[in-house]
Amino acid sequence: MPTSFTLATPIGDIAVALPPSIGVFERLGMDYCCGGSRTLAESAKAADADAEAVLAELAGMQRSEDDRDWSEAPIPELLDHILSSHHEYTKQALPALWEMIRKVVNAHGERHPELEQMRRIMGGLFQELDMHLQKEEQILFPMIRALAEPGAGGAGPGGCPSGPEGPMTVMEAEHDSAGAALRELRSLSAGYVLPEGACTTYQALFAGMQDLEKDLHTHIHLENNVLHPRTRALMGL
Repeated sequence: MPTSFTLATPIGDIAVALPPSIGVFERLGMDYCCGGSRTLAESAKAADADAEAVLAELAGMQRSEDDRDWSEAPIPELLDHILSSHHEYTKQALPALWEMIRKVVNAHGERHPELEQMRRIMGGLFQELDMHLQKEEQILFPMIRALAEPGAGGAGPGGCPSGPEGPMTVMEAEHDSAGAALRELRSLSAGYVLPEGACTTYQALFAGMQDLEKDLHTHIHLENNVLHPRTRALMGL
């Protein structure tokens, strides 16, 4: 582990430099994506985790040769990775999960009223994510790609006088909103613990929501902690 990692190191920087640390942060509920600017100590305290123990666990980790260093990869490649690995996953997952929650509420909602609350939150989250992906694909990402590839045509579409900065700020606020919805869903489901007698669809719903949560964490991390800072650096900010 790099000697620069201390309790004062931003957790998002650790996740960028040492991808295996993400598994630790996920296990402990430490926010490395939306809360990436927090120090390791601050993030551990918020998650009621032992910061010194976390630091010691990270000290035994090494970056794998298979871990792509997205902080160094060409920005167009990073954009393509986000689109193919995360946007496509989200587009496929949302309709299936929505159909599952509908069925589970109908079958189990009377005995588990928290399911209706989950359906309401999921509806808002899924609608927001659908619009969010469209804005990234149609406005922000083309602007960033054009900035990274000057021959592609300048500032890109959108007509934003601030360039990518304005859209990035909006996307970061929406990331915070999505993160809050994910936390509320986890709380309502008691950490996605299945009740006795949960049917196959109930089981698939909770497994799918945990997969979506993990993917969104990684997705937001790559944008908040890698793509956006690198874009701001290109802009001289």
